[in-house]
Amino acid sequence: MPDPLDMTFRGAITLETADARFPGPFNYGITLPLAFSADRKSLDVGVFLPITVGPMGTPLGSNTITVSKKAGGRGTFDMASGAIEVRITFHFDHSLPGLLVGDSDLTFLLTTGVVTSPNRKFALTGLPLDEVTGDVTLVGAGAFTGGYLNKTDCAVTVAGTIAPSPTQPQRRTRARTRRAS
Repeated sequence: MPDPLDMTFRGAITLETADARFPGPFNYGITLPLAFSADRKSLDVGVFLPITVGPMGTPLGSNTITVSKKAGGRGTFDMASGAIEVRITFHFDHSLPGLLVGDSDLTFLLTTGVVTSPNRKFALTGLPLDEVTGDVTLVGAGAFTGGYLNKTDCAVTVAGTIAPSPTQPQRRTRARTRRAS
């Protein structure tokens, strides 16, 4: 059985909302550490560095939103099909005082399959992992809970490359011993 595999995802995340005041798309480059299990059936998204959106002008003043991973990040991988599914919750922290806007959370399933947001504002299709190039597109959709964005649909697309590919055989390195002459 192969060893667990640490790898890196490099690509972009795109966020869109059904809120006409700031629909997006908001695009950001990301680099994420990933860890695949030894049997290559599960994966874990490691550290997710916060993303800052804004500042944006609002009727209440300038607002900057910081998006961070609140929970989740573990998922499944099917090596035969390249399908990936990861449940994750993002927290959206607004710089405006909570009495004015309040923070929101967004829980969704990132998948290489098909998703539709709860209020049917978004329908997205991902792309499974390409075993040769490592290219993959995961999509997610959900509705915010709490705060300023409560019940507003949101779509997330994460597209990029995983390297090394978890489908490729991994080379083992052996230490060499030199004999003294």
